[in-house]
Amino acid sequence: MRMNYTPEEIAEAHDRNENFDGKRANLEKIRLYHSIKSDLSAFAERCEDAGNVGWFDPNPREKHAILWLDLSPASILNKEEVEALAAIVCKSDGLVISAMEDHVRITFDVKNIWED
Repeated sequence: MRMNYTPEEIAEAHDRNENFDGKRANLEKIRLYHSIKSDLSAFAERCEDAGNVGWFDPNPREKHAILWLDLSPASILNKEEVEALAAIVCKSDGLVISAMEDHVRITFDVKNIWED
């Protein structure tokens, strides 16, 4: 049994009261979610064309978690930005790209974050 839980993992378990909800967090997926969240925030700080970075916190009523990045409709990314974005894409379990009126949204999916 693993005993070295991070503060984020303990907070997830406590905040969601998973012992009584019949679900437990997949801690590898929780770590992945937080890693993507951190990487997206860092990417948005470096990239001039990045807009809003957002997410829905993991919720035991939802099996998957999502995070998103908004880019201007005509974004130009340099080599380092392309590599950073590609690394984030490779970490995620799924990707949706959608066009809005004033931006392009890239949504990253972390699947099976909760187990029954």
